Amino acid sequence: MHYVYDYAHQYPDFIRYYQKTIIPEESFFHTILMNQTNFKILNNNQRYISWQVSHPNSPAILTSQHFKQLITSNKHFGRKFDVEKDRKILDLLEREILLS
Repeated sequence: MHYVYDYAHQYPDFIRYYQKTIIPEESFFHTILMNQTNFKILNNNQRYISWQVSHPNSPAILTSQHFKQLITSNKHFGRKFDVEKDRKILDLLEREILLS
C-alpha cells in the first residue's frame, strides 16, 4: 500500500485522470502495480465469480446459497455482492473469517 500511496502523490496527473474515469476501482490499483518492476505479480486474481446467470455479460450476485462454494474455492475475493439482495452472505463470510 505504501507503493500505491507514494505513486499517487508522485503522479497527480494520474489521480486527476482517474477522477474522471468510469468505474476507476476496476483498474486504478491494477494499473499502478502492473507498471512497476519491484513486485512479483501473479496472473491469478484469486476471485470467485459465478457466471451461471441468464445474462452472459454480468456475473451472478453471490448469495448465501453460494456460501459453501465460496469457502471451499480457495479464492480470496468474491464478485459480486449486493446487500439489497442478500446481506446474510456477508455476515456468514465474516463469521467464517473471524473464526478461522
